[in-house]
Amino acid sequence: MTVSRKPLALITALVGALAVSTASADLVFHDDFEGETIDANPDTPIVGDPWVNIGTLTGHTISANPLVDADNPSSLVLKSHRAGGAAGRAFIDLTLEQSARIQAGELLTVRFQHYQPDPSRSSIAFAIYQNDFFDFSENAVDVEFHVNREVKHYKDAINNFETTGLFGTDGWDEVELIVDYAADRWSVSLNGGTPVGNLPFRNDGDYMTAATLLISPSVSQMTGYTDNIRVYIGAVPTPTTNADFDADGDVDGDDLLRWQRGFGIASGATLGQGDADGNGAVDAADLAAWKTKFGGPAVAAVPEPAALAPAAVAAAACAAALRRPGRRAADRRQ
Repeated sequence: MTVSRKPLALITALVGALAVSTASADLVFHDDFEGETIDANPDTPIVGDPWVNIGTLTGHTISANPLVDADNPSSLVLKSHRAGGAAGRAFIDLTLEQSARIQAGELLTVRFQHYQPDPSRSSIAFAIYQNDFFDFSENAVDVEFHVNREVKHYKDAINNFETTGLFGTDGWDEVELIVDYAADRWSVSLNGGTPVGNLPFRNDGDYMTAATLLISPSVSQMTGYTDNIRVYIGAVPTPTTNADFDADGDVDGDDLLRWQRGFGIASGATLGQGDADGNGAVDAADLAAWKTKFGGPAVAAVPEPAALAPAAVAAAACAAALRRPGRRAADRRQ
């Protein structure tokens, strides 16, 4: 099925002025765990072994993905399990040079996917340290998935938790942490949603000598899964989108029709309804993602919000035009 050339040309012209962000950041670490070892497949060279396991009960193994779906089709993921006793901890060591960049004011962005299969039990803790002492009491940032998948963080002391108001889903969640060390503040967001920001460091010694990132089971008798860990230093990396709304492997007119039918959904939208950026809404940003990758792969850069405003009304007009009586029948005859 294809759409008529007139609406397609009109939409292309209307979204042509949308500015796509070219902000870049240095990817300093990535692990998708597909190599069956904890330090498999970094996209960029890492000095030394970035993974350090400590504790008598490490609890971290490479496992088959328990929930293969559109959000995470990976075959292998990191499984964190704690049967009892002390928690095993896995650290990612950043280099001295990378740590110095963070202390000098460059942003640290961490993205990873998380799956919490049992909402009745807390899941993993993800922490950021200012040093490589592996002292659990010295972390600056701690974010954890608790009962009912509620996302909490340390407020001012160990185990003094404060809610972020965010809740995970019953599937894979995309987690993003952005740390502004110079401003002593950080933020967290889920699935491309609005970040909960201006969160304080629990511990700030005004140094970032050898930054480390920790993954650890947060309580006994729990299992959590982590995948696709990415660590960036510099500008916040532009999110990616999936414009293949009908999941047939390409981006074409059929995907545009999916977006058109879903346009205007304000929350709870799915990829199949035209939500390219995963924020639960079907809007001009999703149309821009489709336009960018029309005829090619399904991944595109997310336009900056300011660039979307001028096109929002035009996008709505396009959707209205496509909804006119007889339009779909006419399209099918083209």
